[in-house]
Amino acid sequence: MSEDTTKDMSEKYDTKPTIETVLERISEMRAEMLERFKELRVELDVRFDRVESIVSGTRSEFLTLRADFKELRHALGEHLPALNS
Repeated sequence: MSEDTTKDMSEKYDTKPTIETVLERISEMRAEMLERFKELRVELDVRFDRVESIVSGTRSEFLTLRADFKELRHALGEHLPALNS
């Protein structure tokens, strides 16, 4: 009677060898990770573009401020000769 039960179970629960199952799961996980890395790369590219835009704007503002200071110094130098030294 125990043989019949064993046969029924093996027919009902056909299992693969463990190594095949593990390799399949590793392959699935690899595919998921690659997809996520692609998504992260796109997100990072967008963020870097935004940071670059902000840095560019900040540099532009800095250069404008620098030009304003030069202009102010020149204008003050005309009225206060001590600033030209």
